[in-house]
This record gives sequence, structure tokens and C-alpha cells, in this order.
Amino acid sequence: MFLRYSISIMIIIVAMLLFGVGNFLYKVSVQKVGVSNTIVFFISVQAIMLLILAMWHNMSEKGIINFIDPSEIANIYELKYTFLAGFFISFSFFFYIYALENLEVGLAAPIRYLGIAITVILAILFLNEDLSHTKLAGILFFCISLYLLLK
Repeated sequence: MFLRYSISIMIIIVAMLLFGVGNFLYKVSVQKVGVSNTIVFFISVQAIMLLILAMWHNMSEKGIINFIDPSEIANIYELKYTFLAGFFISFSFFFYIYALENLEVGLAAPIRYLGIAITVILAILFLNEDLSHTKLAGILFFCISLYLLLK
């Protein structure tokens, strides 16, 4: 259990680093090719990469034949959460890229990622996750750092 947890922590740190570099590259892309081209090419690359990664993940667990496993979708209506997540995140991405035209990435990214606090609050309210003192302190420090960035 500890090993899986440690590996997961390392993986999420890599994800954080990749995300940070990606945000920087969004800004460069908006400056070089504009908002519309950034969105179109980003979505194209993202769709291809996500398909490849999903295939790799499922093939490593189930073999190449069972790439999509319908038994994992107990109820087709449960896909509404996937649709809504895609909807909200897509608009978040669009507004973020649009804002990069006029804001520094060092300002736009932290404001966008204040959504982390919203995620934690929603998880506490609807998924019954615990609100530890550490999580609360993290949210408060994040808000304070955002305030300091805005000054």
C-alpha cells in the first residue's frame, strides 16, 4: 500500500511539472499563433494523446481486445458526469487561453487554479471527504498567495 501511495505521489508531482510547463507553453502559443489556433491545435493534440494513453492504460490491464469495457459503465446516465466535467473543463480552458492574450501567465494561471479550492470544497460537501486542518491551511495559503500575486 505504501509503495502504491509513494508511486502515486511521484506521478502527481510529474503531472504538476508537466502542467506548469504546459501553462507556460499556452502563453507562448497564444503570443505566436493566436487564441483560435492555440485552441484548435491543443484540442487536436490532447484528443490524440488522451486516446493513446487510455488505450495504453486499458491494454496494460485487460489486453488489446478489451480496450473499451462496457461493463465499467453500470448505467449510461452516469456518463452525464463525464459530459459535465468535459463541458466545464473545456470552457475553463477556453477562458484561460482567452485571458492569456491580455494577462501574464504568472497571474492568469494562479487565478485559474484557485479552482482547486472549489474542488476541495465540493468534495467535502458532496463526496464526504474530510476537511483536515492541513487542507484548510492549504486552501487559505493558496488564497493568500493569490492575493499577494494580484498586488
